[in-house]
Amino acid sequence: MHLLGELIKHWQDYLLQQRRLSKHTGIAYAYDVQHFLTFLFQHSSELVSLQTLENLNLRDCRAWLASRYKDFDARSNARAIASVRNFWRYLLKHHHIESDVFFLLKTPKIKKSLPRPLDHDHTQILVTEIENISTHTWVGLRDKALFMLLYGTGLRISEALSLTQSSIQSDILIVKGKGNKERHVPLLPEVRVCLENYLAICPYRGHTPPLFLGVRGKRLHAPAAALVLRTFRRLYNLPETLTPHALRHTCASHLMNASGDLRGIQTLLGHQSLSSTQIYTDLDTQKLLEVYQKSHPRK
Repeated sequence: MHLLGELIKHWQDYLLQQRRLSKHTGIAYAYDVQHFLTFLFQHSSELVSLQTLENLNLRDCRAWLASRYKDFDARSNARAIASVRNFWRYLLKHHHIESDVFFLLKTPKIKKSLPRPLDHDHTQILVTEIENISTHTWVGLRDKALFMLLYGTGLRISEALSLTQSSIQSDILIVKGKGNKERHVPLLPEVRVCLENYLAICPYRGHTPPLFLGVRGKRLHAPAAALVLRTFRRLYNLPETLTPHALRHTCASHLMNASGDLRGIQTLLGHQSLSSTQIYTDLDTQKLLEVYQKSHPRK
C-alpha cells in the first residue's frame, strides 16, 4: 500500500500539473481511488500491490461497485468509476500494467436532472435587497457585486472568486475556467457599476489583488459566499434552491428564454460540449409543457 500511496501522489501531481485539473477534482479522484484500494484490501485480506491490480478480474470490480450501492448514489458511483479509470490509464502509461479490466465495467446510468433556476421575481429581490443584510456598507456592496456578477455572466462561483482586480478589462472580464482555460466574458454595464461601487469603498483595495475580499482582507471563499445567500433566503423567505450555482443556471435559463442562442450561451458558460448547454433547452421545453398542462382548455 505504501508504494501505491506514492503512485497516487504522483498521479495527483500529474493531474494538476499536466492535465491541469483543479485541486478539488484531484482530491475527489484520489478519495475514490483510496476507497477502491481499501475495498480490495478488505475483500482479499492481502496487501494491495501493482501485481494485485494487474490480476484483477471483472468480478472483483463489480463487487467493489456493488459495495457502494448502499452508501452512494449513481452519480457518485459514476464519478468513482471515472476516477479509478483515470488512475488506471496512468498506470497503463507510466507503469505498464497490462490489465484493461476496469474499462469493461459498465458505468451506472444517471437520471438526468434539470437545473432549478430562480424566477424573475426572486431574482429581482436578490439583486435589489442583498446589500441590505450586512452591517458593513462595503460588504453589502461586495455581496451585491458578486451575485450580480454570477447572475449577469453565468460564472461558476469558483471562477468568480478566483478573479483579480486586473481581470476586468473595460467591458470584458477575463476568466479562467475548468482546465485553466481562459475565456472572455462580456461585462454588462449594470454589473460593472456594481463592481465599481464596491471597489470604490473597499478598505483593502490596492493592498491585495483578489477582486472579492472577506472582512479581514483575505480572498473570499465559496463557503462564506454560500452562507450569505443562505442567510438572505431565510430572511426573505426565498426558495432553498437559491445557491451561488443556481445563479449560473438562472443566467443561462433567462438567456435561453430571451434569445434561444444555444451556441452563444455555450461560449458564455465555458461548456466544452454543446450537450452540456442543451439542458437549458430541455428546461425551456419543460416550462412550456407545464404552462400547456395548466392553461390549455383541452387539457
